[in-house]
Amino acid sequence: MIKLILCSRVFFDLNFATIEDGVIRLNEIGEKRNLEDSAVYKAREYRIAMEQKLLYSNYNELYDWMEKLMNSKGNSILEETVK
Repeated sequence: MIKLILCSRVFFDLNFATIEDGVIRLNEIGEKRNLEDSAVYKAREYRIAMEQKLLYSNYNELYDWMEKLMNSKGNSILEETVK
């Protein structure tokens, strides 16, 4: 169910589909677009990367990462995590 909701939100974000009166309608697509163009998709990918970092890192890795995060200016450390 969650994947269906994510897919529909991405499709709405990319204007592949619209919802009117509770009915989903597909839009005519003029050009192909990548899923990565969707802010909804990017946010989900970011969340997954962060969860993996927090779940699979050992204590020292997390400590070093958190220390860099607290000492950094901006989101550069967070962006590196996602890549």
